[in-house]
Amino acid sequence: MVARHREGLLTAIVAGGFTVLGVRLTQRHAAEQRRLDRLEGLRVERREALVEL
Repeated sequence: MVARHREGLLTAIVAGGFTVLGVRLTQRHAAEQRRLDRLEGLRVERREALVEL
């Protein structure tokens, strides 16, 4: 009975760890996308400024 409890606890810990990892990877991806969006916005502004010259 104690072994089953340990298995369940270990499973919960592993599942929780993967959940935290998944959240972290999602946050990192979102931050990278925001960074790329900002860079693209700057590129557009520069192109428009050059066209006006």
